[in-house]
Amino acid sequence: MDEEEAASIVPPHEAAAPEPKPIRFRNVLRSGAERIAVSPYLPIAEDLDWLRDTWLHALKPPTDGELRRGSATLRRLLNENMIQRAWRHHGLDGAPTVIAPDLAGLAEHQGMELRHAASLVAGGAIVDQAQMSMVGVWRVDHPTTGVPADADEGFAVQTGAIMRDTRGKSEDNALKPLVEREWRLNAYLDAPAAVRRGQTISRKQIIDYFANYAGGVHLDRAAGNANAEKRALFDLVAELEQRIACDKTEGLYFELLSIGQALGGSPSLQRLAGAIRENAVPPPPADRA
Repeated sequence: MDEEEAASIVPPHEAAAPEPKPIRFRNVLRSGAERIAVSPYLPIAEDLDWLRDTWLHALKPPTDGELRRGSATLRRLLNENMIQRAWRHHGLDGAPTVIAPDLAGLAEHQGMELRHAASLVAGGAIVDQAQMSMVGVWRVDHPTTGVPADADEGFAVQTGAIMRDTRGKSEDNALKPLVEREWRLNAYLDAPAAVRRGQTISRKQIIDYFANYAGGVHLDRAAGNANAEKRALFDLVAELEQRIACDKTEGLYFELLSIGQALGGSPSLQRLAGAIRENAVPPPPADRA
């Protein structure tokens, strides 16, 4: 090798580094030229599918322990507004909805006032091919003496539930739109899910109770930092335990099951899950010349 050839060789550490390739972010087409980032809400779709498959369509209902642990999922989806956020993110029309009983409407239809309920849950869950709604105990006027339900003593007590065999199509009657009411999600959360000693408890509060309070942390053992109002609410909800039996499921847990089944069986939320999955799939790589 002559001196000219040797001079043309560049040592490895002095060789020019290749130019860096630009970072490219892949987007998913929605409609026309509009694009959104790959969905960050895939866990929401997975949670909705899980509720459908294990709480609604399972051969056996979840155990109390499984329901209690699942309350964290319900809190994330509902109380922390993750469903609403995912709905807005994907630009879906309208608002998310669920089908569930209207406890106040059912009570009015039955000629009963919620303030007269001793222990009551809205329910609506399907277990062993039977749906149960408005399950509990309430005061009524005494049919013989006429003592009113408002009296301090001498009133009558009635127990009951609205039942439906789900093996066939539900018949059209005055109860159907009350048992199968379509709710916007926010209204559903705020509506009465239970009553204890005449005081209504919302679905949102039931979820909050299970996610923060139930399961080994009870009454005076509960979150010591909770304010007095929340502790009083949790104490009230706790009084419902073992007061109502819904087939083989304790009443308070049955209400939690009902909430999960309402989400898992909602066509609106399955539409959301589909939109999330569609936008979670990365697009095929672009053809290279």
